[in-house]
Amino acid sequence: TTFEFECPRLSHVTLEIYDILGHKIKTIVNEERAKGRYAETWHSEDEWGQLVPAGIYIARLTAGEFEHSIKLTLIK
Repeated sequence: TTFEFECPRLSHVTLEIYDILGHKIKTIVNEERAKGRYAETWHSEDEWGQLVPAGIYIARLTAGEFEHSIKLTLIK
């Protein structure tokens, strides 16, 4: 899954994946990003590189004061 987003100005950006119970599965981005467009990919793996099972996941993007979450359905 590829996440595309744009930063309108320098911001601390986090992109994290959670399971449906709210447990953090993977941190994809956790750093300062300059103004611009970005694309980050999640390869359906957890922090230790293990593939996660099929199910419902939540992707949460935070950039400065902006926060947005989307529901993902992983089908294998």
